[in-house]
Amino acid sequence: AFNARFPGYRRKLRFSKPWDDTAPDGTVVHRDPHEMYRTGDAEFLPSILTVGDGAQRRVVENDITFQFIEICPHKWLFVGAYKTIDLNGVGINPYTKKSYPYANAEYLKEFDCFAGRVVVDFTNSPQRFYYTSADIIDRIVVSEVLSDTYLELSDDFPGYDRVSRDYKALSVCMTKPDWKNALSGVYGVYVITDGATGRQYVGSAY
Repeated sequence: AFNARFPGYRRKLRFSKPWDDTAPDGTVVHRDPHEMYRTGDAEFLPSILTVGDGAQRRVVENDITFQFIEICPHKWLFVGAYKTIDLNGVGINPYTKKSYPYANAEYLKEFDCFAGRVVVDFTNSPQRFYYTSADIIDRIVVSEVLSDTYLELSDDFPGYDRVSRDYKALSVCMTKPDWKNALSGVYGVYVITDGATGRQYVGSAY
């Protein structure tokens, strides 16, 4: 189906991982694509479209790249599909002050309904962050499809008396610092409702 829709293009999945930058004064700055996406960092898009240099070049002009970021261990959020236009983009790293090449790319609106919603379960190789092999791509499993986009799910913990989420939404909220801090440090009684039968189960966390 992909080859019929995009003849001559290479299908690629990219799993962008955190990295460290070193400023001229030696300060090490941790860069996390998840946090950059969540806060709307202007560096997010160029950072996921970087092309590398020389033998490390990882983008070609006939790429269509499906971009993912890790929101919790082995859970990757799809954040958009991009068709490479050219490799002439140049960015300036705000911490190292060095330039880096990135791909100018067209955001493919036909996949927009999945962006920020589709979460896949994938254990990425420590030395790899992009894949073009159909043998690997076709084995990646969709873990869930969020009812709201990831960014629409509130970052702010609403209060202990206002926590009412389905499992999928709650699992995403628990990747966010405010929720994690609020719920990981208290004892409590909770109610789980079976969405199919309406039956309720009371449990406790210690």
